[in-house]
Amino acid sequence: MSSAHDRFNPTLCISGLLAAIITLVILKTPEITVQLHSFIGLFGAAFLTLNLSSFLSRPQPIRVAAIIVQIVAYGGVCLTTPHFMSAILLVVLAGQLPFVFSMRLAVMMLLGVNLAAFTVHTTFYDLNWLNVLVGNLLYVAFQLFSLAVSRNVVQEQLARAALEIKNAELAATQTMLEQSVRLSERLQLSRDLHDICGHQLTALTLNLEFLSHQATSPVKEGILETKQVAKELLAEIRKVVRAQRSQMDIDLKRVLTELIERISSRHITFNCDLADHAIPDLTAEAMFRVAQEGLTNALKHSQSDVNVTLNINENALVLTIRNTLQGKVRSQGVGLKSMSERMQAVKGMFNVTQEAGEWVLVARAPV
Repeated sequence: MSSAHDRFNPTLCISGLLAAIITLVILKTPEITVQLHSFIGLFGAAFLTLNLSSFLSRPQPIRVAAIIVQIVAYGGVCLTTPHFMSAILLVVLAGQLPFVFSMRLAVMMLLGVNLAAFTVHTTFYDLNWLNVLVGNLLYVAFQLFSLAVSRNVVQEQLARAALEIKNAELAATQTMLEQSVRLSERLQLSRDLHDICGHQLTALTLNLEFLSHQATSPVKEGILETKQVAKELLAEIRKVVRAQRSQMDIDLKRVLTELIERISSRHITFNCDLADHAIPDLTAEAMFRVAQEGLTNALKHSQSDVNVTLNINENALVLTIRNTLQGKVRSQGVGLKSMSERMQAVKGMFNVTQEAGEWVLVARAPV
């Protein structure tokens, strides 16, 4: 099954409908016009449904049903008329299969439909099997060409989506790296202030205290004033150091916002409420990596919208990623194992479940 995020393509819709109309004009005869109108109309309606399914929340089941209806409609056309030109519809069908199924399954389905059409023409209408075979092979070549072109489009969509995700991850990682560099600079500055200036001022205060006991009254007053200035300066430096160390947390909300906003091919809802809690840098980095891997899996294995929530619950940082489930939840895998190990490293927990048709990732770490 292709996981490309397909958008409405008006050109493709028009070309498919024109093919159906042309087929109807070529094939219709006064005796079977009603039947042909019905089957080709059904084919066209299913074709439009498939191409408009991207507007639905769960498009994949609709697409599969639309393909099945088109195959049934083509079977009705074959039973209505033995004209070889009906295979034009299969060329249209072949162009849709890679957007719904894997390449292997698409080829098998296409060959099966052609074999069924060959059987109908040779048995139901008693046509010469060699002529039918030659005609079918000619149209099979066109069908395979249509299949290959659509497959290239799907591969391009997948490559574009993967590139977009990688660019988003790179931008978010760069944002986190910039924050880490600034935090490292602040930490170094606070250490220098404390270790160099703080210690020197402390030594100066002690010397002034000693001199104040040795000096006479007029000089003693000046020494005491100087000592008080040194104490105030030391207090200010310590205040600056404390302020610098209090700002040593990574802005996780900003990093995740950078990641999500750069993924434009899918609608991602992001709700974040950290309530001014300080997030340790190791926890923030681990949670960012889990969010990064979880989003990649959600976008890769599903075509639905994604909901991301980050909040503080019972003194724990909780990340939740939800999207509509398509296929089975993988209980094991390199990505899932990596996310679990990251949470364990910060004494947290990680879990993936299926709830009411949704794929739900939950990561929790103490703060």
